[in-house]
Amino acid sequence: MRTRIFALLGVALGTVLLPSLVRHHNSEDRGAYSRLLDWGLRVSLMLALPAAVALAMLAVPLIATLFWHGQFLKNDVFMTRNALVGYAVGLAGIILVKVLAPGFYAKQNIRTPVKVAVVTLVVTQLLNVVFVYYVNLKHAGLALSISVGACFNAAWLWWLMRRSGAAKAAASANRRAPRSRGGARSARTKERRAANGNASA
Repeated sequence: MRTRIFALLGVALGTVLLPSLVRHHNSEDRGAYSRLLDWGLRVSLMLALPAAVALAMLAVPLIATLFWHGQFLKNDVFMTRNALVGYAVGLAGIILVKVLAPGFYAKQNIRTPVKVAVVTLVVTQLLNVVFVYYVNLKHAGLALSISVGACFNAAWLWWLMRRSGAAKAAASANRRAPRSRGGARSARTKERRAANGNASA
């Protein structure tokens, strides 16, 4: 349930970013487009990574508090814990996909996320077979394969976005920003010195 809640956060963030991404793309402002997308990815990681660690570490107390009663036995708690930890592995990937996909939609490129999703589906099914039957992770293998598939999906979308130049534009803009701020500071310093010199004269 918690993974669904955080996935909804990713959907909400992507929905908020999409109109601005479309506006920046239509105005051909690649720097603003890239900075906004970069901001969305950073916020997603800041939310997802601590949440994933907390979800994995607190899995047993959460499950025991919510479900350990009646016919839900102690062994069931640990079996559910294994699946929840498997889902926690892919929490960041699930949220990042919800932010990266709107980056393609803003460019009216719907085919690329769909193609990546189809390949991800195939990879996930292959991982199901490997984790369940060969590694013998049982039901936890199903959760882990979904998580690895989500991370694969996010990594591939990010690589395609980087290859298109969006990430490079964001990096170059971030490198130029300190220089521009430094130049503004030096200009203000010169103005103050000139003003002080005129006042003393």
